[in-house]
Amino acid sequence: MDGVLESLLKNPTVITGLFVGVSVLILVYIAKLVRTGDVIDPKIAKNEKSSHPDRKKDSSHVKSKKKVVDNRWAGRNEKQTYTHPWLLTSLKGHTSSILDMNFSSNGKYLTSCGDEDPDPGGLREPESSSSSSSSSSSEYNKEDSGPPSGEASPQGKGLSRRQRKNRKREDSPSEKKKQRSRRFEPVPPLTKKRVMAVVPLKQCLKFNASERVFVGLLNNYVLTYEEMILLGYPVEASHGKVEIQKCPQNRFPSIHITPRHKFDVNAREFVPKQGWISGDSGRGSGSSSDSGDTCDSEESSSSSEREYVLNKDKVENFVKRMCSRCSKFFFVSENEYLIQERCIYHWGRIRSTFTDGEERLEYSCCNGKTNSRGCSYSRVHVWDGLTSGINGPFHDYVRTRPRKTPPADGNYGVYAIDCEMCYTVRGLECTKVTVVGMDGRLVYDSFVKPDREILDYNTRFSGISQKDLSRKGATKTLREVQNDLMGFINANTILIGHGLENDLRALKIVHNTVVDTTFCYPHYNGLPYKRSLRSLTATYLKREIQCGSNGHNSYEDASACMELMLWRLRKDFKNRAVFIWDTKDLTQKDRRSLRINIEFDYATMVKWSPDSKAFIINRYNENALEVYKVEKKKDGWLQATKALTFPKAHETDIIGMGIASSGKFIMSCSNKTDMVIWNLKGQKLAQIDTYLMNTTCAKLSPCGRFVVASGFTPEARVWEVTFNKEGAFQDVKQVKELTLGGHSSGVYDVTFDVDSSHMATVSKDGTWKLFDTKVSYKLGEDARIIRSGKYEQASSNALIALSPDAQVIVIATFNSLAFYSTFNGKLDYVIENIYTGPITCILFDSTGKYLLTAGDKQIRVFHNVTGYRCSIETAREKLKESQTSATKERLQKLIVDSQAFLELIEKK
Repeated sequence: MDGVLESLLKNPTVITGLFVGVSVLILVYIAKLVRTGDVIDPKIAKNEKSSHPDRKKDSSHVKSKKKVVDNRWAGRNEKQTYTHPWLLTSLKGHTSSILDMNFSSNGKYLTSCGDEDPDPGGLREPESSSSSSSSSSSEYNKEDSGPPSGEASPQGKGLSRRQRKNRKREDSPSEKKKQRSRRFEPVPPLTKKRVMAVVPLKQCLKFNASERVFVGLLNNYVLTYEEMILLGYPVEASHGKVEIQKCPQNRFPSIHITPRHKFDVNAREFVPKQGWISGDSGRGSGSSSDSGDTCDSEESSSSSEREYVLNKDKVENFVKRMCSRCSKFFFVSENEYLIQERCIYHWGRIRSTFTDGEERLEYSCCNGKTNSRGCSYSRVHVWDGLTSGINGPFHDYVRTRPRKTPPADGNYGVYAIDCEMCYTVRGLECTKVTVVGMDGRLVYDSFVKPDREILDYNTRFSGISQKDLSRKGATKTLREVQNDLMGFINANTILIGHGLENDLRALKIVHNTVVDTTFCYPHYNGLPYKRSLRSLTATYLKREIQCGSNGHNSYEDASACMELMLWRLRKDFKNRAVFIWDTKDLTQKDRRSLRINIEFDYATMVKWSPDSKAFIINRYNENALEVYKVEKKKDGWLQATKALTFPKAHETDIIGMGIASSGKFIMSCSNKTDMVIWNLKGQKLAQIDTYLMNTTCAKLSPCGRFVVASGFTPEARVWEVTFNKEGAFQDVKQVKELTLGGHSSGVYDVTFDVDSSHMATVSKDGTWKLFDTKVSYKLGEDARIIRSGKYEQASSNALIALSPDAQVIVIATFNSLAFYSTFNGKLDYVIENIYTGPITCILFDSTGKYLLTAGDKQIRVFHNVTGYRCSIETAREKLKESQTSATKERLQKLIVDSQAFLELIEKK
């Protein structure tokens, strides 16, 4: 072997071949390391070309001698940034779509808000401030336990989201054991003394908000009338009748629930698996048993037929029912059984197990096979009291009544309720009811004595025995319990429960304001499957319930329902934020910002006060205005604190608001036709009807005198807010002379110049118009149209902005900007694909040099290049007129400076 190698090495041809091969491999390796440049996609290179006939074909925005195409999103291997020669900078900090922004009157600060992602790390501790700098670290709730779906743990305060994601856990083995041991917290025995002196629920302490806030957020989870019918709630049908609809399992509609309504598998029902009648052989949706006994079916059937023949003359008063436990048929009347036949059944559920790699179905109660004889028995068959289809009408149900006087804070109350039930000849009837408050306090707890003889106490699941109902004091009837509950539960009170339709049926109460945890935490298979309350508590609250052999505890179950909804709201409505940016010099790369957290809500609109010492926001969920004061700290930066919350005045979403530059009033307007004028203390001065059918835009003029609104009608209407000499509010009157008309369809948006002498509108008919509003309207002089033009429409609404000097109009349609010159009314330039989503807000700065746009997570600042071009044209026209030497010198300098700037932009 060695001789062969020596002969090969002596051969020059072999040596040359090896050298060439190694060289090729080295070159290939070097080529992979060094990137030779990106290839320009011809489709992307054409994205600046427009099909609009008025758009100029300007190639100055394409960078020369570079292989990176401007005005596009970079590829995966490039830096994820948007580039365009007009782009000055981008303000980054938001984590979701930005909805609104506004400059302070001194021009130093910019405020922005949006549907922000939660503050990284979770909810703040109760003692933390509501405002913090985005660069500072904060203490977050570290005890918060999330679902096992991989939610980020609030560890590593002060770290970025990516740093926390990539951070490795360095817990010692002993610490890991402690964490595993804390996964399920032991629950101490629930004695009567502990119930009455209850410690506030853990999730209530973490929620750290008032009951009014809790109720306001819970309204997002209240079941609709259709959902209540679907789940089998008692509802009021036509002519005041109470009916209950029960869907057979094999005909249950397949529906998809949105994230806010999630279905919960296996409602906590202590009730055994219930079968369906009227020929249905499917099993019911209860949670105790999944199948009945099928042994000796022929023998029992024949005996039933013999007894039926013997009692032929009596059977006419009896109806056929299916047993909820063994699924056999039996006959029963309102008060007695036709034949009292012993029921043999399995009380456990069917579960799948694997033995030697094979799947096997067996009962959880006795590990018996699905066709095995039942392991438990009862002296009679039982049923749940409902049949398939529509049940009713019922005449013994009571309805919760509306409260006579609404509460001042709008809080009608919220309670969690749970009932335990037994079997009588009529089906399931209530034997105990427990009501719990938001903080876990026991509001009501009473045993109930059914009207009929109890056939089965259902102790295994209800925890109620004959001893409980025979003791002294357990003598309340259902009618007495109903009167007690009606004393503190009204029609608008929110009731929380797990499988709450069973509890309301047992209580015989019709109530339409309900939140069902089975609907908020859905089973992945959808209806009719429901997650058990025990499973939900173990998964989300990290503790075990219903572990004892004595059945369920109604207080424990009601408290678990309350905590589950507290947990749900804490996850769905974490703190959102408003940002304040330092904008003294937009050319700086690094700018300070302040993040103000909005508890369990987010702001859709934000506006500064005239003195730049406060701003107002619109809270989306509460649909109310809120005032924040801004102060300077010792280090020269800002801090913001909540000062005032206005009462709710609009039933629908607020689409416009503002503070008058005079500081005398605040305006808010909904998307319907109601507009409210407030004073600075949150008191109503006036409420007017816009008569627009629906309103799309409402703004205050910069002069602080006028309010303009537009909507479905083809004009924008103007109102004047007047005050007397002493400064007291006087009236709000429509100024018909300033009505902005001329469109043939609804007006999307309205804007002003700096002194309210010009107004511009953009309409659904594809046109924009510029109006001269510096007229003597009190003498009957009308506003007149100066310029009009067409714009390229998109599927979404259009936004419009007018430069402070009224020389440039910018129209935003979806994610593109169109710049128009008011000097000649022609399209000057179009910037496309600014965001992946739509543009939500546009505005000029106070100088008119920059245009700011808001959209996906970033505020982009563009040079107003069209404004420079308009300035050159305007200056040249003025030079043709007779001017003083100083004016000529100023105009010539303006032309020179503007041309120098345009040349600089063209070189980019």
